[in-house]
Amino acid sequence: MEATLGLRSFIDFREALRFNLGQRTDLTAYLGGWVNQAYNDFCTRNRFWSLSLPKYFVFPELLTATITPTVSGVATIAVPSDCVYVRHIWDSTSDAKLDRIRFFNYVKSTGRANATSRPTQWVRDGNSIYLYPTPDAAYSLYVYYRKRPDPMMGDVDTTEIAAEWDEPITILSTIFTLERLKEFDKAELWKKEWLEMMGAKIGIYDREDRDMASTYLQPDYVYKQMGKYQG
Repeated sequence: MEATLGLRSFIDFREALRFNLGQRTDLTAYLGGWVNQAYNDFCTRNRFWSLSLPKYFVFPELLTATITPTVSGVATIAVPSDCVYVRHIWDSTSDAKLDRIRFFNYVKSTGRANATSRPTQWVRDGNSIYLYPTPDAAYSLYVYYRKRPDPMMGDVDTTEIAAEWDEPITILSTIFTLERLKEFDKAELWKKEWLEMMGAKIGIYDREDRDMASTYLQPDYVYKQMGKYQG
């Protein structure tokens, strides 16, 4: 991963954490790992203490896709190794979206032992994506998914998400470290600052949705309920 203008480097994250801990030198060997754990948690968790991230909240930089060809007679394709969850699957050969089904419905479906036709449905189970019907030829499938960020390794590495999240990641690593060190009172002070900061930031990406006039120009739910008997 190359350094990107405007984002702080891995060494900056480590030094910021050291500074927040009072310039302790005895923890040097651990700082990088603790920063990366906070970075990974920040990008993959949807709840932090009293804060639950909205369902619509995503990091656009972590939404990606890979092209995977099917093999005739093979009912599965591999889940990408950095996948947190699969969002959609599109068959570019047939120009058709596959529908997600429950694994129970897949298991009870008949005719899975032989190659039959173009797959129209999918379900994830473990590290495999099961396709139904079983492919009878090679189809190019676009697997759209939410990825897990790569850990920062070299000093010049940066995060895969935008610069506005550098400070929240730094403070989160500080909180996690203080909790490891059993300094819970200090951790609580940092936690309060972090929650206030995040509360002001998590709505940033819904600004793009303002272009969806059909959604945002409707009266909101509370307005539409005014005057109705609420029981």
